[in-house]
Amino acid sequence: MSRIAVVALSVLLLAGCSNTQSAYQGIDYGAVAPVRMNIGQVLVDSAFKSTTMAPNVEHQLVPQPEDALRTALMQHFSPARPGAQGLMTLRFTIKDASVVEQNLGESTDFFARNFNNAGNFRYDGRLEVETTSEGASRRNRGYVQAEAKRTLEVTNATVSDRQRLVQGMVAQMVDDIMKQLDEQITTSAGISPLVISGPDMTIYAEPSGRWDHVNEDRFQRSAGMRVITVK
Repeated sequence: MSRIAVVALSVLLLAGCSNTQSAYQGIDYGAVAPVRMNIGQVLVDSAFKSTTMAPNVEHQLVPQPEDALRTALMQHFSPARPGAQGLMTLRFTIKDASVVEQNLGESTDFFARNFNNAGNFRYDGRLEVETTSEGASRRNRGYVQAEAKRTLEVTNATVSDRQRLVQGMVAQMVDDIMKQLDEQITTSAGISPLVISGPDMTIYAEPSGRWDHVNEDRFQRSAGMRVITVK
């Protein structure tokens, strides 16, 4: 085989083994100012239980969507007086954190099919969380609900690439949920008065300007992947 043919074959093999889709990079809520609230604690419960069976694949992701959402909630909402008696509790209940995989069939690309173990796949993700504020008697004072759905189609990608791209889709859904919660909590008659501003030990019963800072355009950043949002 000539040297030119070897070089050409190498280039084709590399082309078949690569996937240029980039995964969405979500917001690191531990690196931005939290929303301080006049509450004693933030609790995150879960009513979601993964089937751990196909077609569901959320249990194969690291971190799992449920854990990613839980971390974001705990980092984003901060009690001004942790453990203080008599203060309200902000409770989040994760109702859904599922990702379903659908195999759309074998790739028609020769090199992807023969050298990359690739195929065409569709992923449908859904996150849902309910939020309540409750007093010492666990009587609910306020309620909001947020839901995010996204669909991702991946073509000619390895298993590791698919997982990376699905993690990006999950990060988008987490950002969707957080944006909805920010917007709804400020308009909830039962929860919005709990949002505070000022120094840690100074409580002001007024909305914090931090909501505007959290809802910057970075929620709208492009993922560089083929994503179809399902309303």
